[in-house]
Amino acid sequence: MPRLVKYFEPGLPFLITSRTEEGLPFRTTKDFNSLYYSILARAQKLYPVHICAFCLMPNHFHMILVPINPEVTPLFVGYVKQELAHAVNRLLGRRKHTIWCEGYDSPALLGEEEVLEYLCYIYTQPQKANLVGSIEQYPGASSWEMFTGGKQEL
Repeated sequence: MPRLVKYFEPGLPFLITSRTEEGLPFRTTKDFNSLYYSILARAQKLYPVHICAFCLMPNHFHMILVPINPEVTPLFVGYVKQELAHAVNRLLGRRKHTIWCEGYDSPALLGEEEVLEYLCYIYTQPQKANLVGSIEQYPGASSWEMFTGGKQEL
């Protein structure tokens, strides 16, 4: 069965979610966070999108993106997934091991209320997974400090 084409509209926010096939391959360490941030920065330079929010959990990630050029948004997501898989495989000493489930979810967020709802959803994921008491305590990669501090960069 052929894959359905993803539709991205410029200026409209989208929630991007992707899950790993098995296990908890993403570490919540300062070094791994730096690696993830550098992957996002490189992806954004190659395939410009506005990154509004993100949280990398041990086995999945969530992002709210606003496409600039809709044609490059799937390339952005593909690059992030590819480079994260390469990084995990290098760290674990594996070659050509599949990390991700096929595809990713990308619903459009229609309206301010839905964007706020999913911002809350993203930033409460570590707490809901019983990893920490609140997002402030989460040692993994997220945009929480940028969100609360009004910073535009990591």
